[in-house]
Amino acid sequence: MLILLFRVFYFIIFAIVLICQFVRLFNEIIYFILFIILCSCDSTEMKYDESIFSERDSGSSVNIIEFPHISKIIQSDVVIHNMKLAWEKMNSLVVPYIERQEVGFYIYYDHNTSKFWVGDIVIGEKFSYSIKDAPNLYLGKVESNLQVCAFFHCHTPYYGTIDYHRPTGPSNSDKYFAAVNDLPGILYDYEAPTVFYAFPYDGIDPFPYYFGPEQRSPIYI
Repeated sequence: MLILLFRVFYFIIFAIVLICQFVRLFNEIIYFILFIILCSCDSTEMKYDESIFSERDSGSSVNIIEFPHISKIIQSDVVIHNMKLAWEKMNSLVVPYIERQEVGFYIYYDHNTSKFWVGDIVIGEKFSYSIKDAPNLYLGKVESNLQVCAFFHCHTPYYGTIDYHRPTGPSNSDKYFAAVNDLPGILYDYEAPTVFYAFPYDGIDPFPYYFGPEQRSPIYI
């Protein structure tokens, strides 16, 4: 009887050991299968660009700055007022048949206040009417690259004695400047195909010309 009980106890112990071994083997098989599956995955599917997530983790993000359309710019009282001032200044600098100077400025838009402002009025170098070359105007560097949205300048009366007339509207260099700098251009000139020494300049209101892009492209910061 004692021997029988001993055999039963031994059998139970042996069964428990077998079960444990089986469970251990089963776990190892499962781990091995998982390892094979994970290793067979394309590593590029699990790779993330750390530079992107480091920006997000730091709380930073990409901001898009958009600029106003030319139709909105020309409705600004600030812009209109300063264009008239520049036109008056340009006319005051003209010496008929002798010399002339162009005048202009950059136009800016404050995104925080939704208001326009203009840079300093720039006066170009003096150009004689006795030469064929047209006057030029260098506006210089912008005061704020994040706010500049357009530029403005005036064309002068023409009292030349070589060609006797000049075409109105933006010149090729005006259009080039607008295209290269991605800025809408506004020009004050005369409402006529051409102007010449006998044109009735006195009392004539300027005529606005618009050229270049209608709106500066958005920038990302």
